[in-house]
Amino acid sequence: MTAAQILGSVVIAAIVTGAIKLVRDWRKRVHAEKVARRERLGPKFRELIGICQNMQGVATRLENDPAQEIAVEPDAIRQFRTRLDAIVEPDLAEMHKQVDDVLTEMTQWWGAATQVVGMTAQGQDVNPKIRNRIDDLAESVGGNLERIKDELKAQLKELEG
Repeated sequence: MTAAQILGSVVIAAIVTGAIKLVRDWRKRVHAEKVARRERLGPKFRELIGICQNMQGVATRLENDPAQEIAVEPDAIRQFRTRLDAIVEPDLAEMHKQVDDVLTEMTQWWGAATQVVGMTAQGQDVNPKIRNRIDDLAESVGGNLERIKDELKAQLKELEG
């Protein structure tokens, strides 16, 4: 073997070793970034899912027995808003907005239901448009909460996978 061949072999070995080290370091960095992302976002995903589940409970009770729900949980909407506003994460901005939109609809539903309960308690007739609006909001809130919760669970599973 000539000196040039030996030198060429050494250079090739150094290049291959360097490439292997670069790939290994890249894989470690990607793994560390995934772990950090999972640790940062996992609890926030779970909190959003929890908010959706709690909202579903209130929605069910609001649909089945609005007078009782309004009397028992007057601060429920405010508590959801507080919990939702505590989640500040750019990576979850779209999901946060979707939950916020449904919470806004739920607030409107709550207000309309409160109005109907009050009118009924006073023996007043309730405008059918208000009842139709309540039905529309109930359907929208229920369907959107289920869809959002399923999407959040799928994203969390992907994050943890």
